[in-house]
Amino acid sequence: MAAAWFLAWLVLGTGLGNLRSPGSANFLDVLKVSLGIAAAIGAGVALVVNYRRQRYLELDFAGDRERAHSLADRYASAAQQLGAEQPAVRLAGVYAMAHLADDWHEQRQQCADVLCAYLRIPPEVANRSSAVALGSAHILSPAEREVRATLMKVVAAHLVPASLVDWSNLDFDFDGAVLPRVEWATVVVEGRATFDGAIFTEDVVLQDSRFGDGLRLGGATFSGPTSFRGMDVRGPCDLTGAAFNKRVSFGEAAVDFLDCTRARFAGPAGFDHVTFRGEAHFHNSQFEEGSFFSNSRFEAETWFRDASFAGPAWFDGIHVGHDIWFTEAEFQSEASFGGAVFAATAGFHAATFLGDANFEKAAFGATARFPAATFAQEANFRAASVGADVQIQEASFAQGLPDALRARAS
Repeated sequence: MAAAWFLAWLVLGTGLGNLRSPGSANFLDVLKVSLGIAAAIGAGVALVVNYRRQRYLELDFAGDRERAHSLADRYASAAQQLGAEQPAVRLAGVYAMAHLADDWHEQRQQCADVLCAYLRIPPEVANRSSAVALGSAHILSPAEREVRATLMKVVAAHLVPASLVDWSNLDFDFDGAVLPRVEWATVVVEGRATFDGAIFTEDVVLQDSRFGDGLRLGGATFSGPTSFRGMDVRGPCDLTGAAFNKRVSFGEAAVDFLDCTRARFAGPAGFDHVTFRGEAHFHNSQFEEGSFFSNSRFEAETWFRDASFAGPAWFDGIHVGHDIWFTEAEFQSEASFGGAVFAATAGFHAATFLGDANFEKAAFGATARFPAATFAQEANFRAASVGADVQIQEASFAQGLPDALRARAS
């Protein structure tokens, strides 16, 4: 278009004086011709632009179609590798599916679903009968163990903050999976993460990890040492019926809602310095060795109803901002609540203390309820501060009623 106007200027701007006069007939004729030329050139330019645009669209469509075919072929190939007889081929399939997920944003979740589905396949099938089932435990063949461990490492590598391709917004369904060592320290999962009924045959490390949409481990079996230390769970953390056969640590973790109903802790259970932001449920939980809740904060209602503590139970320095209930709980060894702060009701209805019970320097801000409780050994309430009401109806103290309770008993 600029060229057209330049042409018109060239014609009008010649040195011919008779063409310079706007009123002359020659001037009007030349102007008409110039405008016609400009219009013709403009139409030509528009035609070229439209042609090129259409050509680019056709090329883009062809490129998209070719890319879609390529991605689909890669998907089929990776899936076929994951189902191969040879462990080495299955291992290659893990990497192929992960690389495909990196390149195929639109179907990244589907690729992750396939990787999770592989782990949910019973190892008897994945190993072609090379896994041996022994009750609730599974022994993976060395080759299959390598495939599964590598798969979990590949997923974890996409969940750490330094990952080049971020999978943290994906959902991961490992329900019923048989998993070797899981090293998921510092991972971030904003989608759903479910391990209901999973069997962890070795160590589990979720230290300093973050789960933004809860974490489900209901009915899971942990065969080796487990670390949730420093973990942050936004949303519910479900450990209903989980079995920890070795030590487990939740030290310095923070959870919105924890459900450990019917959970079994065969080794030491560390819940020290934990922040329970929401309700915590330990109904019918079994602590077969030492349990450590020292210096933890319970910011909502908490239940240890019918919980069983076979080893020492340490609750020293806990801060309880809401009601806490140990109704019918059984402490078979020493139980210590030294320096604990109970801002609301502390309920120990029908609780049984078979070892020494230490409440020295504990602070009961509201009601301390010990009706029908049994203290078979020393009950130490020295320097304890008791609020307006203490309920000790039908309670039994082998060494006599402590003075701190006697003064406020109703």
